[in-house]
Amino acid sequence: MNTADHKIELLEKAWVLNPDNLEEPYFHDTDIAYYGTKGQAKKLAEVDNAMGKTLDGKDVSFLNIKVIRRKSLDKIMYDDLKIRRWEIKRIVRRQKIIDLPKDKTYYVQDRRSYVGNAVLWWAIDGKGYLTDLAKAHKYTYDEIIKFDPRATDIIWESEHAESAIRQYVDMQGLNSEFSI
Repeated sequence: MNTADHKIELLEKAWVLNPDNLEEPYFHDTDIAYYGTKGQAKKLAEVDNAMGKTLDGKDVSFLNIKVIRRKSLDKIMYDDLKIRRWEIKRIVRRQKIIDLPKDKTYYVQDRRSYVGNAVLWWAIDGKGYLTDLAKAHKYTYDEIIKFDPRATDIIWESEHAESAIRQYVDMQGLNSEFSI
């Protein structure tokens, strides 16, 4: 599924507050998207942040509030779906999952962290993460479809993951009284 094969139409540009010139920026909500032209976005942001001050102590106004483009939050028409631009990746990924071979099995990696060089895998029944592939959940196609992995999860064909298994000695299991 290639995004070039899909019709994408921009419906509304997204803008977010740029807190660089505001004091105490954590009091100002930079997660709110404002839609329309830059001027329209500034007007909306000004209302939301009217109690704020700039770094030089002035009240927030249309003239000194800053907004920046956030294309990932644009409202778009993707084929017949009205979505935010960032959702395209989720839709494309979901289609890739649906297109996986049905006769294979899969492991799911949590790519947010590693233990040394060891990959973290989803444990059986989703009971945490572990590095021992023998104790990881080996998903069928139907389970992967129901699982709906997060964007940070990587799906690996089990045969490929198993071919990368390496045996090692854990230093924590060694007792120094047996060493010279």
